[in-house]
Amino acid sequence: SDVLHALTTTQYSGNPWFLLVSVQLSAQHHGSGGSTFVVNDRVCSEIDGLICMVGLGFPTLFCDNGSHHVMAVTDLLAEYRSAIVTILNSLPTDTDASDNGTLYDEIFVLRFILSARGKVQQARENVLQCIQWRRQERMRRIINDVADGSFARHQGHQRWYQHQVQRCQSASDIPNGLKTGGFLLLVRGGCGDLNIFHDLCPRSEAVWLQVAVRELAFQHNDKLTRMSGMLTKMSIVLDVKHSSIADLTNKRESKVNSIVSRLAEVHYPQLVGTICILNAPLWISAVLTFAKAFMSRRTMDKICIHRTTDAMWRSEWAKNLLCAEHLPNFIGGSVPDAALPRPLTGELLYKTNEHPMTTVVLGAAPLQFFVDVQPSEQVGAGDPGDDVAVYWAVSMADKGKHSAQVAFEHRPLPTDTEGESERWMHSPPRAVVVPPYADGAVGGECTVHGPTRVALTLTNTSGSSFRMRYLLTASGGDEWSG
Repeated sequence: SDVLHALTTTQYSGNPWFLLVSVQLSAQHHGSGGSTFVVNDRVCSEIDGLICMVGLGFPTLFCDNGSHHVMAVTDLLAEYRSAIVTILNSLPTDTDASDNGTLYDEIFVLRFILSARGKVQQARENVLQCIQWRRQERMRRIINDVADGSFARHQGHQRWYQHQVQRCQSASDIPNGLKTGGFLLLVRGGCGDLNIFHDLCPRSEAVWLQVAVRELAFQHNDKLTRMSGMLTKMSIVLDVKHSSIADLTNKRESKVNSIVSRLAEVHYPQLVGTICILNAPLWISAVLTFAKAFMSRRTMDKICIHRTTDAMWRSEWAKNLLCAEHLPNFIGGSVPDAALPRPLTGELLYKTNEHPMTTVVLGAAPLQFFVDVQPSEQVGAGDPGDDVAVYWAVSMADKGKHSAQVAFEHRPLPTDTEGESERWMHSPPRAVVVPPYADGAVGGECTVHGPTRVALTLTNTSGSSFRMRYLLTASGGDEWSG
């Protein structure tokens, strides 16, 4: 008689042994004295809502409170029903209930109301802004790629870019790392190179990469929320044991984090539950003081700090949420390095003094570099008519007040005289400004068909000589040359 409603047992997708059972207890039957309920030979007392997750020998119970990252959706929908209806009724008539794979329904709106602390007008403005943002062409591609599982199989520079990111950054999601089934992102200090990453990657692309990770977490958690009936959040664990203070105060990375933090506040409300900084050194307080200058207050409020792995596992957060069976040895889990995603092992790191870009000194005379793309011979495509993806990037190697422009162009290869080749190489290309060192790289992509010459032209616009880095590469199939 204590059980008012029980959801049907279901299998969590991608995890066939993981059963989720959501049980709603009736407070009306309990009175003020509370009650006791037994699930899977475990006892839980005085619960209004609980979630039982039965896995491989680790049955667990979670009370319905924010510290465990799970809140009963039915209770929240009932509490904020009036605000939700007001916002849904005020959406433009061209707003479909389902758009680009996203359900714009009461659960979608609920997250915005919770983040706005019940302020209907603020929540409505953020909902409208988010819907428009998700309809942008770039965002629509990210949403679709995440939804159909093709995010890791982008064409063009995205495919090359992801390969390089694995060698520069040290982050990976950990399936089943949270007992709630929520999205867990693990970052391992000392297994990446942020300076190389920002030499290669335009700031806008770095922002979109982080947005894509949040979209991956959002879709995962939204699906789980609708399955389990509990509002699920993601967790981030940042192991800084092998990080230097320069790594954690990298200004180029900090600017990207600042942009993404503010985007996420509006477009991904109630997504992140806890950010755990693990193996924190004594100087971490200086890093957090630095971070306050560009990170939002809400993000800072989610940070918890543990000096050792033992301290983390003694915390209520880790006891109730982390699943050691699926976490790496280096943070106190059971998974050896050999079984981890490659970005977390350090094996992909560039060797000392190794850099994927070429460094040149740019003086008064312009410099020009080109690659002749022969699909069937140079880049491994099977058909001379295959499309070839071309990616280029340019960045400053020297800090200071230097300025330069870069022009990228591509045209079919000349087929007759050297004169035509000379005229082609001297045709004026369209130039863009190379950002200063602190602002990262400039780059782009295109797809060419058949034998093509692609070229970069660097022009000094500040007078004095300085060093720059460039990369010009082409792909047919999965092979790259440049």
